Amino acid sequence: MSENEKLNVWLNAKNGYLDIIVGTRSSIFLPFKNLKAIIIDEEHDLSLKQQEKFKYHARDLSIIRAKNNNLPIILGSATPSFESLYNCKIKKYKHLELRKRFFSPTLPKIILVDLNKDIPDEGLSSELKKQIQQQINNKEQTLLFIGRRGFSHTLLCKKCGWISKCNKCDSYMAYHSGDKKLWCHHCGFKKHYNQVGNCCKESEIIPLGFGTERIEEKLRSIFPSSKIMRIDSDNINTSKKLDDFIEKAKTGAVDILIGTQMLVKGHDFPNVSLVGIIDIDSGLHSIDFRGLERTAQLMVQVSGRSGRHKKQGRVIIQTRKPNHPLILELLKHGYKSFSDKALLERKETHLPPYSYIALLKFASYKGALCLTFLQKIKNYFDTDKSVYIYGPVPSPITKKNNMYYFQLMIKSSNRKLLLQKSQKIREYIINKKLSNVRWSLDIDPLDLY
Repeated sequence: MSENEKLNVWLNAKNGYLDIIVGTRSSIFLPFKNLKAIIIDEEHDLSLKQQEKFKYHARDLSIIRAKNNNLPIILGSATPSFESLYNCKIKKYKHLELRKRFFSPTLPKIILVDLNKDIPDEGLSSELKKQIQQQINNKEQTLLFIGRRGFSHTLLCKKCGWISKCNKCDSYMAYHSGDKKLWCHHCGFKKHYNQVGNCCKESEIIPLGFGTERIEEKLRSIFPSSKIMRIDSDNINTSKKLDDFIEKAKTGAVDILIGTQMLVKGHDFPNVSLVGIIDIDSGLHSIDFRGLERTAQLMVQVSGRSGRHKKQGRVIIQTRKPNHPLILELLKHGYKSFSDKALLERKETHLPPYSYIALLKFASYKGALCLTFLQKIKNYFDTDKSVYIYGPVPSPITKKNNMYYFQLMIKSSNRKLLLQKSQKIREYIINKKLSNVRWSLDIDPLDLY
């Protein structure tokens, strides 16, 4: 939306000219004249939390706004967040379940492919290729999900061991074959492929890992006569392109759809009866305590794109961990059973939603400066046994865009005490008037990066 369009919506909402508004997270700030109800769709979705600069969670603000104005609020999701499920358990929320699918009453058939036995060919197992061919023969659509755009995670020289690491970050640069560039997805730094071809006299550069571009290229070589479309933020970057993709997908003008989360959010493709999840393993070994929750939500949400209308769909999940407890629990008993067991683990380890946390981050061009000041904060405030302060430690990605990141975690079983302590720390930092560091204090952080 243009700035003028945003202004018109703002004024029309304020003057009561609009009956229904469908908006993104920032729409919670609109000045409704006579607001009567709030609905949050996909309440578990990470995009509802603004992570940069002014940090807020649109779902939580909506709940507060509904409470203050005595309004009903509906939080909808096929995979509710653990926080919302916990609030249902303690009777803070009322829990309503939809027990039937809108179109097809039959859930899709799940096929688990063990990549230790069915060795993938550039990301594609023989079982997945066979199922895709069957789809093409039946003139039905296939949707393939992979959680990374670009061609590969990074590049490696087989001769000298060079690897495409970002000069500004503690991370590797992804290779994008479309514009022949290496791209750091953390700081945005780019480098042309021609600049890295001379790492040694006998350089032999190979790609490591798989992105949407690499899967697309492989599929075009296997199924040359099929119509294949890639959907990610690199090639669907305007509303016109998005509308064109949706039209082609719904009319059957595309045989195989490949994409990231952009592809699976809220779309209904009537002719998609096969969904393939290329690689689920990275989510099974996340350092974030919410990693398994998000992986389970992703598996359910992606699977839900298959067989949404008349025909039963199929879902192929490729993994090297076919006996992982998450996969087995989710596939055998569903998301509810999985979440119940996972919440018990959270309770035993005293992690949210059974406790509350805040994350204090410092960034500076001099890492020692961050570390020293955070240690001072801990020494000064770590006096209350009901509020624990952990750290300081380097952030999981310590160096980003030539700045060094360190953090403290503040944790308590009492939300009021956590907020009081966080406020005191905030005032302490402001009074120091630091000019050579950047800092942020995030209450209820959704990730630890």
